[in-house]
Amino acid sequence: MHSREAFGADKASETRARIIEAAFALFAEKGFAGTTTREIADCADVNEVTIFRHFHSKEALFQAGIEVYSPVRMLTEELQQRLTGDDVRGNLGHLAAQYLEAALPRAKVIHLGMMEAARNPELRRIVGQIPQRLELHLAEYLRALEAKGRIRHGDYALLAHLFYSMLFQHVLSSSGVQDCVPRPEIPADRLSRALSDLFAEYLKPHRSHAPHEGGPR
Repeated sequence: MHSREAFGADKASETRARIIEAAFALFAEKGFAGTTTREIADCADVNEVTIFRHFHSKEALFQAGIEVYSPVRMLTEELQQRLTGDDVRGNLGHLAAQYLEAALPRAKVIHLGMMEAARNPELRRIVGQIPQRLELHLAEYLRALEAKGRIRHGDYALLAHLFYSMLFQHVLSSSGVQDCVPRPEIPADRLSRALSDLFAEYLKPHRSHAPHEGGPR
């Protein structure tokens, strides 16, 4: 009985993945609005009803695909364990490396999400949740470090936004899409180190100030 249930779950998971893959191949070719669920069903070799059984709507299918392809997937329990230490520079470098590892192979899909979000308010809401979740995670990590006295006080929401914006811009420039300005090829590990060095240096706690003029000597 259990093996039959497991087989059914595996088959459903495989079907779901095939639908997502087919949908995003068509979205990349024809756009979100220009792609019908019938076309997705034909490409995935399933009935159109099967799509709605798994995703309920085309927007829900798009959201599921964004979740699969987006860097949000890097926010795992394993990553949380990695960030328990106080090595600010090393942890920021690890975050940057994990983001690039997740995003660079999917740069064209991420660019597609941005283009479609500009045309559709509901998709804009879906796509906008990705940087929000990443930035909130980093800002909370920085606040925890400040509570330990490991870093200086700062606007951590803004710093998290800048951190991921720099990485995101690099991913877009690597997408090979015509309207993105290409950049010289920069190895991901080099970019991760440079970014972690920059932010770790800024976040260093303030040193004790020298006595004020006219004060005790």
